[in-house]
Amino acid sequence: MTGILPRTSEVGHWLWVLVEAGLSLWWIALAAAVAWITAAVWWRRRAVRELADRTRVEVVPAATFAPELLVI
Repeated sequence: MTGILPRTSEVGHWLWVLVEAGLSLWWIALAAAVAWITAAVWWRRRAVRELADRTRVEVVPAATFAPELLVI
């Protein structure tokens, strides 16, 4: 830059640098979104697989249970 305004060749150069940076940021954002979606799908499938093996237990008091005899 020789004066207040840059030369035309410098403007073209910096515009090209900004375009390349913008494209780079676009690809980084796309890659991050794909990684996030992949991790979310994997985590969901893992949770469903692990929770499928759960056992349900029903707790029923015995016929001889007398709460009034319980002293704490």
